[in-house]
Amino acid sequence: MNNSRKFFVLISSLLILTGIFLCIETNRIALVHLISEMSGLHLDEHFRSAGFYYVATVFILLGIVGSMNVLRLGGVLSDARFYSMSVMLVLVHYFFHLSSNAINYPVYDDQGAILDFLLKYNQSSSWSERISLLFLPYNESMVVFPKLIALGWYKIFGEVNFRNMILFNGMLLTFFHFYLFRITTKIISPLMFLVVSLFIFQFQPFDDIFWVLSGFCFYVSFILAAIAFRLLGNGNRRSGFIALMLSVIATFTFGNGWLLFPLGISILIRGKKNAELIPWLAVFFLSFLVLYLKRSEFHPLSEVNLNPVDGFLFVLIFLGSAFQFGYVTLLPVLAGMFIIAALVIILRKKQFNSSPEMFWMLVFIIASAVTAAPLRSGIEPYGHYGMQVRYGIFSIFAFTISLALLNENLTSRKRSGILFSAAVIYQLLTGVFFFPEAVIRKEKIETVIEGIRNNIYDVRYTTYNRNDIEVLMKEAVAKGIYNP
Repeated sequence: MNNSRKFFVLISSLLILTGIFLCIETNRIALVHLISEMSGLHLDEHFRSAGFYYVATVFILLGIVGSMNVLRLGGVLSDARFYSMSVMLVLVHYFFHLSSNAINYPVYDDQGAILDFLLKYNQSSSWSERISLLFLPYNESMVVFPKLIALGWYKIFGEVNFRNMILFNGMLLTFFHFYLFRITTKIISPLMFLVVSLFIFQFQPFDDIFWVLSGFCFYVSFILAAIAFRLLGNGNRRSGFIALMLSVIATFTFGNGWLLFPLGISILIRGKKNAELIPWLAVFFLSFLVLYLKRSEFHPLSEVNLNPVDGFLFVLIFLGSAFQFGYVTLLPVLAGMFIIAALVIILRKKQFNSSPEMFWMLVFIIASAVTAAPLRSGIEPYGHYGMQVRYGIFSIFAFTISLALLNENLTSRKRSGILFSAAVIYQLLTGVFFFPEAVIRKEKIETVIEGIRNNIYDVRYTTYNRNDIEVLMKEAVAKGIYNP
């Protein structure tokens, strides 16, 4: 056995043993006490213990990957199989924690956009009333297709189970990840795919992950955008027509979906496909007309804010929100600046030609931040609202796409090591800072569910007032739409 294999055997063994040690709760609490005494900080032992549990499982994951690398170095595993199995382990790790903390309970917009919608839909007596309910805007978006997903779920299973829908969202995220970084491009090396997988499958955007409506809106709009960009790149009219239909669906899935129209038109103009512009412009106009006619039913969270400083800071913070460790704005601003700088470099070096789908997804995400700025930057000063953790999924995809485009066909051993180490450190930090939020929320919700089963409706994580949410939850349970 050569020195390299001996090194990986030693490191892998240490990681697995350390992970097993930290899986024991008393050991984790003792570690929290030790850190508190050494640092002088008053750490919440339960919260930090949950974070160290996530760290423990990451250590075990890395130990197993290291052990497989020993087999790779020994010629037992091929490079392709090693990297494929490593990515699969990252997914197993993610879904283990997702399943452990997903719970059958509607939080925030799930109560209005799903439960309330289904109740009213069941009570409606005509198709015109049902269609009106589908097209009724929610905040600044027309979430027609997320409502249809929830309705389809209810029709198939006879009730809506939010835990199962959370797991379904996890599968949507996985599909988008593979589609974007494996199917649409050939520039991503197996190692780079492992790196971006480590960056993406973590729990920084815990609100988005355990908030069913956010998953339906965000992940579905991402998938529709990625497929539309790929179809537009095919160069034939049939693909262009399908892309046009997907753009319509995206427009009525989430507020940023309409961006596919100007971006799609830009792609057609760049490809000199002037004959295909007319249907795109016509459908864009009709879609915009529907949104305009429904404008009185939209309920923005704040007045439109055109302050350029607030808007610019919001965009940077939004794009960098996956790096809001300690909930301070410096790192998000720096990460947002990196993403904008990456876009400029990609444009100057024309690196978008190697993977146009990834490039246009990056533009789509940045444009989403820019168009959200006037509507959301006024909620908190200096663009601080961009720190919402559910925006982290936009941020981490913008960051990983930028990394991928700037590191085409990654071969440098030194750079590979740096990127892999950065991805591992990011995984560990998200476990310490953000993962415990999901654990604590689940524990609180379990007490709420226990109360509901005993006809006590002390509902949490809601935008409703106490009386209204109590009435809504009671009616949903009585009608069999929701069974806690």
